[in-house]
Amino acid sequence: MAGHGARADSRGTHSTRRESRHVFRARTHLYGPGCMGRPSNVSDAPEPVELRAPRGARVLEIDWRDGHAGIYPHELLRGYCPCAHCQGHEGPIRFVEGGNLDLEDIQQVGNYALRLVWGDGHQTGIYSYRFLRELCTCSSCVEGDPKKRAFWRQ
Repeated sequence: MAGHGARADSRGTHSTRRESRHVFRARTHLYGPGCMGRPSNVSDAPEPVELRAPRGARVLEIDWRDGHAGIYPHELLRGYCPCAHCQGHEGPIRFVEGGNLDLEDIQQVGNYALRLVWGDGHQTGIYSYRFLRELCTCSSCVEGDPKKRAFWRQ
């Protein structure tokens, strides 16, 4: 099924072109002396290798460096948007109903997160890779209703 798709290449630049899938290949992490925000154990830091977000679909798939294949329904990504507008400034991140579920763009934020741009223009949520790994809805990662979970801010 062909559709319009946005693509982020390995340099993090974005272009829109006609293709059937949105594919994103993450940049390699570079940590050097004095690097702020470096995880204490780099080998434990989740790192996406590839994203798939077919136009018109309602699921984002992320392949992680450790071999895990994450599944992220748009409804849960939008419902767990970590921005202050959706979640407030304190407390855990909880599911909030509503919002447009058309994923228009995916932007890499540094070497640690993604910004998702929704069809209604909402784009203030920064989803850290660690948060995305916790948010996965595959059968190995979640039990019960995925909308009933709460996540502590990182």
